[in-house]
Amino acid sequence: FSGYKRFLTILQGGMFIKHAHSKEQYLTRLQPLFFDGATPTYSRAEQDVVDFNIIWKAEHSAPHIAIVQGQQQLVVDGTALFYSCTESLVVVQDQEYVLPQGKIIKITANNISLKILGQGIYCALKA
Repeated sequence: FSGYKRFLTILQGGMFIKHAHSKEQYLTRLQPLFFDGATPTYSRAEQDVVDFNIIWKAEHSAPHIAIVQGQQQLVVDGTALFYSCTESLVVVQDQEYVLPQGKIIKITANNISLKILGQGIYCALKA
């Protein structure tokens, strides 16, 4: 993945991950990890693992990525995605959406309020 940056988190299970020239670490559910895609990376798991990756070209602006747990108030200015790890309530302006576990909502707008009640991964890209 040379020329790319990466975000990785675990949705289910856990895994050991090691980058060249660093110590091995154990990633657990929703623990965020950012790294350079060109870095040699090794992983191993002792159980079934479901992970979530976001990969972008290093030459582009990094997306704003956040783990949401509970309630979070945000402003969308461009395009935002929210992946729901549990059933979540997403309020865009005053419109409510119940998002089942494992689903994604995409919001494209300029300067609107977004409220999330639940658990998941938020990713915003500038317009």
